[in-house]
Amino acid sequence: MDIPHPITDLELLFRGALAGLAISAPVGPVNVLCISRTLTKGRAAGVISGLGAATADTVYGAIAGFSISFVIAFLIREELWIRLAGGILLARRRAAVLRQAVRARLPRIDSLEQAAAGALVTRGGRATHRRKI
Repeated sequence: MDIPHPITDLELLFRGALAGLAISAPVGPVNVLCISRTLTKGRAAGVISGLGAATADTVYGAIAGFSISFVIAFLIREELWIRLAGGILLARRRAAVLRQAVRARLPRIDSLEQAAAGALVTRGGRATHRRKI
């Protein structure tokens, strides 16, 4: 019967790093392409495919990183107009909410006859009596 040898700290570190890499590399379409090319065309084709994918990711990251400075500069330059447009949108939304609240409290009038029967005659801005039609 073989007695297993104790795991050294270095071996444990290596196994942990290997497990972490295996877990952190999800198999997506680009990884499937690299694996497929490695299996069908050899190790060199797989490495070249991987380097091409890494280069594309680097370019996309650089574009995103450098573009953010342009976006920030635009937002700072146009801050007044952005705030003005936002304020107008908020004021319009508030007016719509207030209109809905007022309509909800008013009695519902379904027909012109009902509206005419309940019409108030006003004098001096104050309702005096109901007019009969």
